[in-house]
Amino acid sequence: MKLLKGEIRHIGEGERYMDYSKIFGGGKVICGMSLRNEDAVFPGGLVPFLPKGTKMITPLQTHSPTVSLIREGIDIEVTPLSDAMVIDRPNVCLTVSVADCLPLYLYHPDVPAIGLAHLGWRGLVAGIVENCVKCLSLNFNCSADRVEALLGPSIGRCCYQITPEVAVLFPEDSSELREGRLHLDLRAITTSKLTTCGLFENNIFSVQNCTSCEGEMFFSYRVEGKEVGRMLAFIQIRG
Repeated sequence: MKLLKGEIRHIGEGERYMDYSKIFGGGKVICGMSLRNEDAVFPGGLVPFLPKGTKMITPLQTHSPTVSLIREGIDIEVTPLSDAMVIDRPNVCLTVSVADCLPLYLYHPDVPAIGLAHLGWRGLVAGIVENCVKCLSLNFNCSADRVEALLGPSIGRCCYQITPEVAVLFPEDSSELREGRLHLDLRAITTSKLTTCGLFENNIFSVQNCTSCEGEMFFSYRVEGKEVGRMLAFIQIRG
């Protein structure tokens, strides 16, 4: 796994985005995540960042393992009920909202095809990572060992406290005991699942920011509660 830092770009009146376009997909995709900005969470806030004519899709997220396949003929005006999407069409931007959960970006250069997922512990247990890779591989006839993955900012093991009932749902080395509390490592779990699906570790990239620690840059559900804002993760194939 390669550790990365995204480039922070300022668009318009103070809107900030972490841009991964130069480091993921060899520049053939546009991808990134909005930072702590109440306006940028809405898809319309991405308009200055994306090519003219881009259509955007944001699913209704429920911490499910469901993956929506967005192919030619699918009505992109209909909101998918899922926590992940895959697509092989350019000029359509996939987005998910996050505030501690892990945004997972997938890219297959041969098709090309992309995917985007919202990962919390429930989705990980239910198999959303495996479903995403399978959806790419089966629908676009591509090999998992050519897929590149990017793990965006999320709550880190340093801050992600869980109950013993949640910890037992994952391999023992996915959590550790700190000062009497169990802490879960979403990145380690996701990376392990990706390699089990057939991805090469050298094709997995990770942005190491912790959304809980870095409150000046990110919203955090765990720190600020359910009414907190959200960041918008996004990815699109360049046309």
